[in-house]
Amino acid sequence: MKIITKYATLLCFMSSAMLSFGQSFEETEDFDDASHFETSAAAPVGWTSTGNKALKRTYINSDYGFAAASGSYCLLTYLDASSTFSNEVITTKAYSLKGGKKCFVSFALYAYSSNPNQVNVRIAGMTVKAGTSQDPSTHTIEVGTMTAAAHNWDTITLEFTPEADGDYYFSFIPYSGNTLGLNGYFGLDDVTIMGTAPGGTDPDPEPEPGTDPEPEIEIGEPDPDNEANAYDLPYIESFDNENNNYDGKSYVPVGWLSTGTMPFVTAQLAGVEAVTGTYYAIADDVNYERDERLYTPFFVLNAGTTYNIAFYVYMPGKSAPAQLDFTVGTQQDYEFHAVMKSISGYYKGWTKTQLTFTPKLTGPYCFSFFIGNSPVGAGVVAIDDFSITTDGLSLRPTASFGVDAVTDVYDSSVVTTPKYSVGIINTSKYASEYLWEVPGATPETSTERNPRFTFPQTGTYTITLTTSNSVGEKTTSRDVAVSVMTTAHEDYPLWTYNCQEDRIMQSSSELPVFNTGDQYDYVTGPNYYYRSFAQRVNVPGNMAVTIKSLTWSMQYLHIKQDTHNADYACPLNIVIYGEKDGRPDLNNVFGRAESTVSEVLGSMGFEIRQSKAFTFPTPITAVGPFYIAFELDDRFPITCNDPNLVRNYYAFAPLRHATNWSSLFCRPNRAPEGTDIATDGSWVAVDLLDRSLAGLGLYMAVWGDIAIEDRSSVALTTDGEIMYAAMFDGDTLIVSGTTAGQSVTVYDLAGHALLTAPATELSTTIDAATLAHGIYIVACGEQATKVAK
Repeated sequence: MKIITKYATLLCFMSSAMLSFGQSFEETEDFDDASHFETSAAAPVGWTSTGNKALKRTYINSDYGFAAASGSYCLLTYLDASSTFSNEVITTKAYSLKGGKKCFVSFALYAYSSNPNQVNVRIAGMTVKAGTSQDPSTHTIEVGTMTAAAHNWDTITLEFTPEADGDYYFSFIPYSGNTLGLNGYFGLDDVTIMGTAPGGTDPDPEPEPGTDPEPEIEIGEPDPDNEANAYDLPYIESFDNENNNYDGKSYVPVGWLSTGTMPFVTAQLAGVEAVTGTYYAIADDVNYERDERLYTPFFVLNAGTTYNIAFYVYMPGKSAPAQLDFTVGTQQDYEFHAVMKSISGYYKGWTKTQLTFTPKLTGPYCFSFFIGNSPVGAGVVAIDDFSITTDGLSLRPTASFGVDAVTDVYDSSVVTTPKYSVGIINTSKYASEYLWEVPGATPETSTERNPRFTFPQTGTYTITLTTSNSVGEKTTSRDVAVSVMTTAHEDYPLWTYNCQEDRIMQSSSELPVFNTGDQYDYVTGPNYYYRSFAQRVNVPGNMAVTIKSLTWSMQYLHIKQDTHNADYACPLNIVIYGEKDGRPDLNNVFGRAESTVSEVLGSMGFEIRQSKAFTFPTPITAVGPFYIAFELDDRFPITCNDPNLVRNYYAFAPLRHATNWSSLFCRPNRAPEGTDIATDGSWVAVDLLDRSLAGLGLYMAVWGDIAIEDRSSVALTTDGEIMYAAMFDGDTLIVSGTTAGQSVTVYDLAGHALLTAPATELSTTIDAATLAHGIYIVACGEQATKVAK
């Protein structure tokens, strides 16, 4: 197994400083910048894309059912059932590389698989070769080959060491094996080349593999020979190639070591979301004695310095609970390790562990996860987000974001109004500063973490985010189509799904289930914790929607045969709530439709995805962000005492928002152990019950007539007199009944002054974008009023 040395690690962090042996560089082509393409060219200038099914630059919209890996474009092609790849190849431009120095080729790959329910090990359907000309037929250096992954973008990183200084080209050759036997798309995105340019003399060449003698030392004494293989701190491993340390050959990151009869691999279990990203390290269940151990890379630690270590474990157990020993040592060998902490029990959700370690001697150390003391039948064990750092250290930032808005079903554009600002949710990590650039919007720039922008007219806006910290910076851009509504529209469809960034959970195995021991406790259906749940529809605050019908997808509907007729007749009501304090407002009901299980969900059970629709007997008009609640009667049984019968259950099809903000809410009648969730009938976001549900929503469309409310800036009494009042219109606070020369002040409920602005005659308008959702007191002169945002 190849280990990244301390020199290659510098490349992973994209240092732009001049090294004595040349300059390290990183260059990414994400296919989003139109200036990189000539008119109707399939590939960027300097690149080629050829073949019968050639991949070409494609704008990804709702027709595809998935978003680009980043931005709005990728290279894409389509295979129908009768076609396979034969002569297709994408060839990059030339990159000048130094001989003998490692280079990394990273790319995102989307491939259709005939079996979306399989455990998705980090593999993909592409062969990558290298050569010294742009003619791919002359490329004889095979960088790596992978088989196809399923229904997801997968980031692959391969290692390449050129023999001599020179210009090198890389060719990407897709192939369609038995996993691409059905209709589907094949895409390439975010191609990154990291390497060292020629020039200078290497003062400290890397040693040849195997030249270091095998050390023989006692436990507790660091081996200086391992320093060459050490990673820099701070370090975090999410198993999503964040460190560009997958070589396409090992099932764990480079520098890690997995041993045992059924060793840890980087994968994803069906139905178990990662803490962050997509993947994590998994040791599968076995029916014999356990001996699996996963070693971290080496880290050079200083004597007397305290290091903070954290990781998440998932150990749901099976016939017995698992035991995980976390150890520290001086070799990737169990004889040189001592146990720091033993974790035993049933961990049916991701559980975070935090430790500190203060070495007595300076030198390279590594850690390990050992499950050899677990009994047979202890089930799967998974690890995610391992990190080690100390005070004052920062990781290089990432850059990502999501748009918090409803979209048009037909063209997937974000729906807003001229006066209403759209929230952009920052999902970047490790950054301390943010720069947003949105030409044509108001404002055009922002340094807020989660800014809001107003769009004056319908069109496509480019949102660019640059994050930075003391280590470096990262930039990402995405084109966002925006529909600005200024007039009424009939039969207009609004989507809770943003196809440019959200992910639909495609298979039944992905449906989230609460860890209650009941496999039918689906989060998007009636379960042990609640029978009522609601989907937030984030329409602008000055938009009125007359809701005529709903459409959504469902995965399951099962009603027990022995109580079939009574359970189908059980009340299932659909209630439309307004919003208060960021959740459904029980005191603001726009309307309800009293119905039954059979009328809403159907009277035939099914276990495959189906589309469902409900037409309101009388259309309901709702204003601003509102909630569509499905409230099931308590008489509907969800438990079953007969072992020969399966309990009642159903499940709506979910999606995962890129914003990582949940739009699914519930009214718990029970609280999960370890939480302080209220069970008094209040609505809460579903991720408060389980943090792994962050970003969860229902895949749903609302069909109705929309109108833009003409909200006057001056409030009048029933007699036509001007009155003192305050209201929010999006992020704008409008205060009526003010007098010029006074000041308007906004306080929180604790009496702290948050905003102050000079009053104008009759009505005062204040930019309140910095205020979070909540209750505020607005005062002017001797008058004051309470207002909710």
